[in-house]
Amino acid sequence: KILNPYFDLFNELALWRETSPPELMAVRRKLVAAYAWAVPSPEALEAIAAAGVAVLELGAGTGYWAFCLRQLRVDILAFDVNPAAPPHWSPVGAGTPETLLADPNSPLQVRALMLCWPPLAEPLAERALALYRGDCVIEVGEGPGGKTGSDEFHRRLRAEWSLEREVELDRKSTRL
Repeated sequence: KILNPYFDLFNELALWRETSPPELMAVRRKLVAAYAWAVPSPEALEAIAAAGVAVLELGAGTGYWAFCLRQLRVDILAFDVNPAAPPHWSPVGAGTPETLLADPNSPLQVRALMLCWPPLAEPLAERALALYRGDCVIEVGEGPGGKTGSDEFHRRLRAEWSLEREVELDRKSTRL
């Protein structure tokens, strides 16, 4: 078992479901700032670890997913456009798709590209996918029509990549 306080906290907060939506949203904002947009379930983390690939995470935020994956011995490099924003669970470097993936011969291109809860209103995910030359993409998000990644990102993902495995995250985590 790994240390995953965000997942444990969400299980404890399940009792709060009767709380009014504004109070719940205030709690959610604080948790997102402290941990991550998506709550990493043990199943999701184990699925990524089982892939046996080195990972390049873009949009890593606090580095919480990298923190959890490192406990499972995943070789992961985490980057974000704003790595100075605290807190950090794991080292997060400065980087954008253009600075990290523009060179098709970069050693980062051989890592799996991981996008965790890519922003809906920003083209981060579609820019990363357009520049990525590797052979494995890990998306943690809601899929087409959801609150993550642009329509173009999801169109390109469906058109150019084949789904090998899908793991449902606890939907409670996206509702809190």
